[in-house]
Amino acid sequence: MRLIFRNARHYNEEGSQVYNDANVLEKILKDRRRDLGPPVDDDDLMMTPRLKIRKNSLTLKKSKYLTPLQQKLSELYEAVKNFTDKRGRRLSTIFLRLPSRAELPDYYLAIKKPVDMEKVKSHMLANKYQDVDALVEDLVLMFNNACTYNEPESLIYRDALVLHRVLLETRRDLEGGEDAGAPDVARLIQELVRSLFVSVLGHQDDEGRCYSDSLAEIPAADPAGPDKPRLNFEIIRANVDRGRYKRLDVFQDHMFEVLEKARRMHRR
Repeated sequence: MRLIFRNARHYNEEGSQVYNDANVLEKILKDRRRDLGPPVDDDDLMMTPRLKIRKNSLTLKKSKYLTPLQQKLSELYEAVKNFTDKRGRRLSTIFLRLPSRAELPDYYLAIKKPVDMEKVKSHMLANKYQDVDALVEDLVLMFNNACTYNEPESLIYRDALVLHRVLLETRRDLEGGEDAGAPDVARLIQELVRSLFVSVLGHQDDEGRCYSDSLAEIPAADPAGPDKPRLNFEIIRANVDRGRYKRLDVFQDHMFEVLEKARRMHRR
């Protein structure tokens, strides 16, 4: 990253639109990467400081009337619902019930699959979840919706990331060990990549202009390297949508490569 910044300062004309936009986007990407923590893979996840989930905050006790699956679903749901920060603030409050379409019509235009915790709870009571994965997918969708609609610097955006991690850590604990959570690592990587991509491309200046707009026409082919794989933001978007990024560092390298290509082409 430092090399990219040094190259930008050395080779580009200071004050140009693409120069400024590329630098802003790199700062956003760096900040978001720092907020989300270190790259997540099977080994790194084990070394990441774990969130302290208050076991005594779970209101549902083990019951002979619940099946093993129902018990797991309840504990996962309650862990997310009852998690509080160091000040005692319950992060899930804003996620309990979505505003109505009349109250926030643009949300329902932007978000194709709205879901809140009340809807998840109703599905649990109706026994619509046939496995733990189905519940996790709905809660992950809820967090991803929050990150898609809200600005990266907003409180709800940060809360969604924290609760996402609470969900995955609780699931791993319920499944009886660190190794049992390996499938969740892959899902977490996909969600972090999607969150980063949406944050960078959707970031706007004070006038509502997306910084990425000036980079939308960057061609996939690299004139300076005809043998290089084709790459631009549209290709990266397709890779994100299809879940092709298995490593966070590969996604980051692709983003930086497109930004560097934009600088080189603008110098001409």
